[in-house]
Amino acid sequence: MDEWHVWDTVPVSLCWQVTGKGPLGGRWVDVNKGDARKPLVRSRYVAKEIAFKRNHDFFVATPPLEALRMLISKVASGRSSAVGGRKILVIDARKAHLHAMAERDMFIALPPEVHRPGMCARLRRSLYGTRDAPALWEAFLTKELKNMGFVPRKASTCCL
Repeated sequence: MDEWHVWDTVPVSLCWQVTGKGPLGGRWVDVNKGDARKPLVRSRYVAKEIAFKRNHDFFVATPPLEALRMLISKVASGRSSAVGGRKILVIDARKAHLHAMAERDMFIALPPEVHRPGMCARLRRSLYGTRDAPALWEAFLTKELKNMGFVPRKASTCCL
């Protein structure tokens, strides 16, 4: 979180002044990407905004299943040679939501390891658990792909 400059530490009074309420809660979420024999635990700090306010303003479009089926069909029916043949590359972005910058004033409680009385975190980057994190990630990724020459499809704009 420090390397990515996810937040600035600010007084809680600033949070109250800007938003009219206290900072959102946060918690560490640990996921074992390995197995019981060889664990590979990944941790991320998550804001508690989604559980705090239940509505549907955090929707993000995803490509339709038909798009994946069409892509696999095209590749499977193409040449089988590795040289000049078609391939599918699946990429899982690490720290996906952290790539996008926050677009609104968001304040969360600092993690226990860095907590200081009277202080909280003002987000500079999008953080898992905030309502707009998925949409900010989608906008960031779309912009980056367009910069590389990809073009949105007419049938589904989330297919580039």
